Amino acid sequence: MKKIFLILTVIFFSSFVLFVSLLAERYFKLSAIELRKETLNKETFRRQNLDRKLIKKALNDGYFPIVYPYTFKEHPFLKLVDDLPPLGANPHTNHYLCNEGYGLIKLKSDRFGLRNDDEIWDNINLLKNKVLLVGDSFAHGACVEKKDSIAGNINGNVFNIAMGANDPHIYNASVNVFSNHVKPENLIIVIYDNDFQFNKKKDIFDNIVSKQGYICGNGPCEKIIQTSIAKVQGKRQSFMTRLIKYFNFEYLRKKINFVKRRYFVNDLNLILKKLALNSKEKCRVANCNLFFVYIPNSETYRPNILAKSNRESLFVFLKEHNIKYIDMNRYFKNLDINDLYAVQGMHLSPKGYKLVAEKINEYISNK
Repeated sequence: MKKIFLILTVIFFSSFVLFVSLLAERYFKLSAIELRKETLNKETFRRQNLDRKLIKKALNDGYFPIVYPYTFKEHPFLKLVDDLPPLGANPHTNHYLCNEGYGLIKLKSDRFGLRNDDEIWDNINLLKNKVLLVGDSFAHGACVEKKDSIAGNINGNVFNIAMGANDPHIYNASVNVFSNHVKPENLIIVIYDNDFQFNKKKDIFDNIVSKQGYICGNGPCEKIIQTSIAKVQGKRQSFMTRLIKYFNFEYLRKKINFVKRRYFVNDLNLILKKLALNSKEKCRVANCNLFFVYIPNSETYRPNILAKSNRESLFVFLKEHNIKYIDMNRYFKNLDINDLYAVQGMHLSPKGYKLVAEKINEYISNK
């Protein structure tokens, strides 16, 4: 009888905690939706009336959607080879990106599945003024042509190893793999508002401590290629299996932590600290210049009540460890925000991306 009572108590408590967490998350989401009502209508109209037609045509023309690295930790039915998650998309593949008012952007990935001209890897040891660019969709150049992206406007030979939806765990893994291979003069890490939400103790990308298993000769190892082009393996979880996991203590812990970090807490997460210190050490060994670039969120498309405090917590930590940074919020606030962000989305406009690159160029020239 006691055992049954204990089980029922645990189920009731778990249900209550889950309900409160979901209720809090729902409240803040509805508040954000009210603030974003106009922009949500714009996004919905674009997706339904423009994007579907553009994507259909792109697929007919032989372009494919990108399978981003983060997908391999979000969806366990994607198969890894020897537990090595890829840091890029499918290599040598025609991909389409997104449309935020400048048409559906398309690209061809390089040998690592990244957004570079593939030839840049051929004579890597002979190139001068090498820049290693790390980050998520903003560094990747989301929704604009390459010539209008940050990478397309930085002076030097830019190795863009950023990918959309990357997080600090993947940034750190990318630094571990590519910093020693590229040996850049400058290592630039682009940070965006949502990078403060991640605080996992374990992540499949955290085990990547070097380029071993990733880079063979001057290209990707076969295991990475096999993973990048692999088809979906296995079956999706059943409804009952997915339902049961919601009452798992690990799921409850993650949900509570997410709500806490997204809406209440502004302390700097452990993975951002690890990323900063690890990158500093990598640049010490490679004799490169390290600096972070902070890009503020659009208050119209992606409002966040913790944005200011998150930004300040990052800068305090970087100052304490003598790591340079560029605060783009400082420059954005003096200009017309409508010119700096995309006309139909959360990312930057060509003008916004070029301004970021301009400040990076100033830093590089004055270092």
